[in-house]
Amino acid sequence: MRLLAAATHGDALVLGQVEVGAKSNEIPQFAPLLDTLTAAGIDLAHTVITADALCRHRHNASYGDVPVMPMCWPEALLAAMSRSLRSA
Repeated sequence: MRLLAAATHGDALVLGQVEVGAKSNEIPQFAPLLDTLTAAGIDLAHTVITADALCRHRHNASYGDVPVMPMCWPEALLAAMSRSLRSA
């Protein structure tokens, strides 16, 4: 089983996840994952959403009024390293 998860940037808290089909990828599950967050009462109105390279497609460039910032893995790794250096 493969899962697509939404997590907070600061403390890596998983907010929700959806299953990704064996013959698919996470692109079709991106909006449904965000739907589960809003259905659970999580307000995304003042949220910055980042997604890896597979979620960069135009249909995922926003979710309602919330912009989605594409982030490739090298960028995500650098951001994580930067956070850990600041907290050290």
